[in-house]
Amino acid sequence: MKSGLNELRGAAFALAVATNKVQTVALAMLETAGIAHFFPVVVGSDMVPLPKPHPALGFLTAECLHAQPVNCVMIGDTPHDVQMARAAGRRSVALTHGTHDHERLQPVEPTIVLQSYGETVKWLIAQGRQGPRGETCARSLPSLSIRQRTR
Repeated sequence: MKSGLNELRGAAFALAVATNKVQTVALAMLETAGIAHFFPVVVGSDMVPLPKPHPALGFLTAECLHAQPVNCVMIGDTPHDVQMARAAGRRSVALTHGTHDHERLQPVEPTIVLQSYGETVKWLIAQGRQGPRGETCARSLPSLSIRQRTR
C-alpha cells in the first residue's frame, strides 16, 4: 500500500481520508499503519451532521483539499462509500478486498469495481490529472474521515 501511496503522491494526487469513524480514531489507525503522513486531510463523521452515505463527508473533504467534488474520486469498499460519492458529485472506485464482494458493490453503480490497491493506483494514474492543479481526492482505507492535520 505504501508504494501505491508514494506513486500517487509523486503523480501530484492530493490524498485525503473520509470516514464514518470519529476523526481521532481514524488518525490513530493511520498512524498505527504508518501512513498518516500521506493524508494531510482526515475527516471523520464527528465533523459533519450526518455520516455516509450522506454527502457531507465528501463535500467537507473536497473543501479541505480546495478541490471541486467533480475532481475527486472516492475509493471505498462499502455501498455507503459509493452512495456518498454519487451524492457528492464524484466518481467512485469500489474495492472488493473489504467486506463486500463484486455482487454487493456493483448494484450501487460505482464508476468502476476493482480488486486491489494496485489496480486502483494504476486506474487513477491512467485517468490523469483532474483539474488545473491535479486535484484528486483518494481514500485508501475503509471508513475514515477528513480534517486538516497539524504536523
